[in-house]
Amino acid sequence: MIDVLYTLGPAECSAGGANRELRWSLRSLAKYGRNVGRVIVVGYPPDWLSDEVVRLPVERPVGLEKDAVIFHNVMAAIDAGAVSGRFLLSSDDHFLSAPFDMERTPLWQRENNFIPTYAECRGGDGYRRVLDQTRRVLLASGYGIVKCNPHRNTLCDSRCAPELERLLATAPARNVGIEFNCAMGNVMHAVFGLPFERMHDWKVPAFDPRAVESGAFSIRDRALADPKLLAWFAAEFGEPCRYEKRGGGLLPPWSVSGTAA
Repeated sequence: MIDVLYTLGPAECSAGGANRELRWSLRSLAKYGRNVGRVIVVGYPPDWLSDEVVRLPVERPVGLEKDAVIFHNVMAAIDAGAVSGRFLLSSDDHFLSAPFDMERTPLWQRENNFIPTYAECRGGDGYRRVLDQTRRVLLASGYGIVKCNPHRNTLCDSRCAPELERLLATAPARNVGIEFNCAMGNVMHAVFGLPFERMHDWKVPAFDPRAVESGAFSIRDRALADPKLLAWFAAEFGEPCRYEKRGGGLLPPWSVSGTAA
């Protein structure tokens, strides 16, 4: 059994506490995850989570950017003893679509291999800056720069937390932070000799049968406007799971339009 840690910010808690993506992610974990230990939500856990979920409220520090907040939340969970040893780090937009033994999660390596420089990176300015800083920090301490931050559950080890804290302390822009999965994966590879496993990363803007067939995928924000994807979610994960409270104002499954039925 292996624990699964979600880190959730206030912006992800939608109006009324609905939080569709987290519900679907948890339902996918309940349906397809094997050897799942405890589920922990750190940051801003919504009130509809059942007692099956460990809730660890952590206020967002002022001035930190997205990846620095994720780093802060994961370290808060480790410091609080909510997770220890090996665990999986997840996000509310990570979905399983086929049975998977969570205990057998390897160190994932994305197809594009290595953490890029700012100039080489695709994406928004914040993402480019945090990857560039992560690359520089890892290289300065003699670590590899394998790109191991896929949009799916990733393997972590709390024993590496002190080293990750040390790496963060060497970063010039502490408010930008370092990308947690890339730092953790490269440190685990160096410390424990764990091999990387190449994988194709799926983060889709609309329903994509190839992503579903892969067994694990994520979605872009605009995917929530795609009727085909919403219909798939409704068919696969339309019913509450053990990680959600029964009754108590729980919203029914979502319609194809994306609103409560």
